[in-house]
Amino acid sequence: MKKFGYLILFSFLRLNTTFAQSSTKLIYDLGFGKYDFQFYNYQNNVTTDPHWDTNPAFLINQQVYKNLFLESGLVINTYDINCISENPIDTTNFWYINTEFQIPLRVQIQHSFLKNRLEIFTSVGTLFCFNMNHYPMYRLSTAGILDNLDIQYTNEYYSKQHFLMEFGAGANTFITKNFFIGCRFRYSFSSKEQLNFEARRINTNNDITDYVLKSNGNQKSFTISIGYQISKFWNKSQK
Repeated sequence: MKKFGYLILFSFLRLNTTFAQSSTKLIYDLGFGKYDFQFYNYQNNVTTDPHWDTNPAFLINQQVYKNLFLESGLVINTYDINCISENPIDTTNFWYINTEFQIPLRVQIQHSFLKNRLEIFTSVGTLFCFNMNHYPMYRLSTAGILDNLDIQYTNEYYSKQHFLMEFGAGANTFITKNFFIGCRFRYSFSSKEQLNFEARRINTNNDITDYVLKSNGNQKSFTISIGYQISKFWNKSQK
């Protein structure tokens, strides 16, 4: 993973040397992502709580030719799936929590308006995903403790490394000559299953509850960006 990161950085440095008069942007993204998954509970006594998780990113964007740009960086993608009992007496919640490091490689088509104050773009690319950890657990919410002693894991598959395709669109507005804010929408997807998790809980009354989670890793995200165009500074250093 480290060697791959060095390769990405070296590629952008080479591009910037080749296109010394082109645009280079440093970008910080912060927003929310929603993880797509399928949940099965054969007893029909558990529901899921869908919500949006944060996914900050640090990006570098490099112009390579007129309206053509390349973008890469690091995305920290954390998601959790909360399965809640529908029985008001049983307050058990089952969580599946995971953190991924994602390295995007995007090709971006960009058009400028209003004397280059407004940029609108679309992008296509891929995400190289590295699973950092996963924490299946259940929570006794009234007691406020974590435990998993009565959970039986019948199947636990997750992909430690995988690829996702991605489409996106967004816009940047320059507040000053180099400083800008922006917004982005992205959708990433895969045709290959990345998660297949099955667990069974048996309580003291021998009641059975099954939890089955499956996902291809598909995700949609909305982010707000702040960035700085360093091409002026960079171009001076090239002279």
